[in-house]
Amino acid sequence: MIISKLLKNFTLSCLAVFTLHQSCIAGNGTFSNEKEHGDWITGSFVMDGQKTARMGTKYVQDNVGIFLDFLTPELYLIEIVRTKDRTDRGMEPKYYLMDIAIAVDDNKSYKFEAKCAEDETVSECFVPQSKNDELVKLFKSGNKVNFKIGNLDLYFSLSGFSKAFSRASRLVK
Repeated sequence: MIISKLLKNFTLSCLAVFTLHQSCIAGNGTFSNEKEHGDWITGSFVMDGQKTARMGTKYVQDNVGIFLDFLTPELYLIEIVRTKDRTDRGMEPKYYLMDIAIAVDDNKSYKFEAKCAEDETVSECFVPQSKNDELVKLFKSGNKVNFKIGNLDLYFSLSGFSKAFSRASRLVK
């Protein structure tokens, strides 16, 4: 599934509690101003009147995609999003706390436990805010990223990541 279709067709519940703002962005969102950068898509994202910017992987893999949501050019949150398979809903794994190992080009990797939220449409795991900058540096240094999430072994291309990151941080201004 193309991520832009996911953004237009799914309602995201609470995206995150941003500690600097002490607020939760929730509700239906409108994705616009879409542009592709290699294997990443950027665009403006408005939820409940709050303008943000979002970037994400162009495609999901095994129903998993990666999003970065920007509240300001410096304040963003990385999410690993798992879509629901509606035809086989009872079999969908449910992750509330997840051990995620991340490696970029097998040069550097680290593990951490991500916090996950769940609603009827998506299961989202949020990278701890303190790890966001470290992970972005890791993403910018490689050609692909390997996620090991439970029994899933996923590879995402990082082609266009740096350009997408720059555009998303400008869109939120």
